[in-house]
Amino acid sequence: MNQAAESNPIPAAATNQELRASELNYRRLFETAQDGILILDAETGRVNDVNPFLIKLLGFTHGEMVGKTVGELSPFKDLVSNKAMLELLQKDRYVRYHDLPLETKDGRKVDVEFVSNVYQVGDEQVIQCNIREITERKRMAQVVRESEEKFRHVFDNSPLGKSITLPSGEVSVNRAFCELLGYTREELASRKWQDLTHPDDVARTQLELELLLAGEKNDVRLTKRLLHKNGSVIWIELSTALRRNAAGQPLYFMTTANDITERKRAEESVHESQAMLQSILQSAPVGIGIVTNRILGWTNEKLHAMTGYSSAELEGQSSRILYPSVEEFDQVGRVKYDQIRQRGTGMIETRWKRKDGQIIDVLLGSTPIKPDDLAKGVTFAALDITDRKLAKAALHESEEQFRTMADAMPQLAWIAKADGFIYWYNQRWYEYTGTTPAQMEGWGWQSVHDPAVLPQVMERWQGSIASGKPFDMQFPLRGADGYFHTFLTRVQPLKDSSGQVVRWYGTNTDVEPMKQAEAAHARLTMAVEQAAETIVITDTQGKILYANPAFEKSTGYTCAEALGQSPRILKSGKQDDVFYRQLWETLQRGEV
Repeated sequence: MNQAAESNPIPAAATNQELRASELNYRRLFETAQDGILILDAETGRVNDVNPFLIKLLGFTHGEMVGKTVGELSPFKDLVSNKAMLELLQKDRYVRYHDLPLETKDGRKVDVEFVSNVYQVGDEQVIQCNIREITERKRMAQVVRESEEKFRHVFDNSPLGKSITLPSGEVSVNRAFCELLGYTREELASRKWQDLTHPDDVARTQLELELLLAGEKNDVRLTKRLLHKNGSVIWIELSTALRRNAAGQPLYFMTTANDITERKRAEESVHESQAMLQSILQSAPVGIGIVTNRILGWTNEKLHAMTGYSSAELEGQSSRILYPSVEEFDQVGRVKYDQIRQRGTGMIETRWKRKDGQIIDVLLGSTPIKPDDLAKGVTFAALDITDRKLAKAALHESEEQFRTMADAMPQLAWIAKADGFIYWYNQRWYEYTGTTPAQMEGWGWQSVHDPAVLPQVMERWQGSIASGKPFDMQFPLRGADGYFHTFLTRVQPLKDSSGQVVRWYGTNTDVEPMKQAEAAHARLTMAVEQAAETIVITDTQGKILYANPAFEKSTGYTCAEALGQSPRILKSGKQDDVFYRQLWETLQRGEV
């Protein structure tokens, strides 16, 4: 056994068998490959072999291709120079054409990727060309490019703000988003979404994005605040979806932002208006509610206090619950709705029955919710006028009593407003002056005054009005007999709590009888003073109240000395006590 045999224990038969197996495997791969394969002679560049896939792809037979150079084959002759390819292969042992347009035997165009390698087979070098059709790949790439262009066009020109956010936080935005926040694309490219979000909304947004990443949500819809470049706050309605690759890994967040700042302001305005309305509703001094299809709702605390019912007890009830009887309920409904149809609003006095059974008087005002459609219901306001009606009745009774007393007065009486306008006279005035209320209306009272003194009366009257002080004055009034008689007029102001005059009360008293009595008294006094007889006047206790001059002459006492004394100062002693007792008993009986 020679040395070579000793160093190579593998039998020659076994080696040949392995070679045949290897060649068989290669042939199978060559025949079944889904890429075109050309085997070329490295020296001449002629085709030694071509696999079935390439034959089918180009439409040539095996015999039409074997023995030809690449440059002689029509699919390649205008695209690949055989010499140039060989030179590159000899230099680099590798040639790659990423995109070659080939033409098949029947004239179809196919795009291929062409890769050539030089390798050693035994003592010879061969070139293997792998040709992969990329027509579909190019078509798909074109579709992708067109789709991306469409997407970019839609993305950039969308009226809504759109952004693409990478998991790292980097943001790409469209034009509308830039306009929304006042930044340029370049300025936004360096900012993360956290920089653009109001601090109070960062944590909530982060939580929602984490739920997206965890797969617990498919998309996120929320309302949040963004920060404008100028520092103002913008409210947006945000919708975010997470895009993943085929392996389920997150690629980016696609977000659409709709500016709802104006809507939010409007909502806040509405909310403020509602809060204000609610405040007004609850602070209103009248009971308020709404009746739709005769169902009560939206009532305030004043109404609950008036009726004794709670909000829950009134809600959804017929307003019939508030009335003492069906008849009153129906009557109010008819009158109220007739008024609304005619005037646009209704106002009526009615009665309600409280929960505890008490009947109260109510002034009820109603206005339709929708003016041209009463079926939509009405808003009502109710004022408890029970005390007012009682006070009115008491006032009416008081006025009746006042009129009765005023009409029974012997004086002429009248009442004027603060500006001096007389609007009421008692019956005695009309009887004495022989006038009627129509004749006295306005400034008719001047017609019964003496024209000669009327300017003085007016001057005193206007002065009193200006000063607010009372005044007394005597002047003549013409009676029903046509003659003027002197009256004493007394005018007294009625003032409110602030000191302002609200009314004037006046009386006119006929002073002629008084003057006649005074004249008679003067005459009587003169007769007593001039009488020759002694005259003494005492009270019922015997004290001297008056003594005439004749008393002074006959007794020697002056009138001043006698005043307050008893007539006993004149006692002579000739009459006993019985005489004087009988004298006083007779006098006290009213006898002479």
